[in-house]
Amino acid sequence: MLIMMQGASGSGKTTVANSLAIEHDAVIYSTDELFVENGVYTFNPKVLGINHKKNLERTVEALKTGKNVIVDNTNTQCWECKPYVESALQYGHEVKFVRCEGRYQNIHFVPTDKVEQMRTRLEDLTVEKVMASRKPF
Repeated sequence: MLIMMQGASGSGKTTVANSLAIEHDAVIYSTDELFVENGVYTFNPKVLGINHKKNLERTVEALKTGKNVIVDNTNTQCWECKPYVESALQYGHEVKFVRCEGRYQNIHFVPTDKVEQMRTRLEDLTVEKVMASRKPF
């Protein structure tokens, strides 16, 4: 199974993902964790694309071996999920989407205006919508 988390920073995604990981014996992969160095989260927009690619690659490898995977990214829009969903379908995995809408203090200190922008971008995610989506650029 592939479970795609969705929600703005501070919405409760990681808390829910941790619970789902136990329930489904799944690994959790998050692009954010690739910004942690020596236990400290340091966001660097210059490597965001590289880290998203790394997160996808390790997800695909886990799916290939039959593992259940939870992708704990914001996934606000359908096109962001597409490479993950394509891979899950290719390797015969069921796909589920879990939206979190809490309003907790975000642990990465994302500015409030950016969090609100994420909330306004949230699209309804279904396999059909994701597979029909295209990058906006």
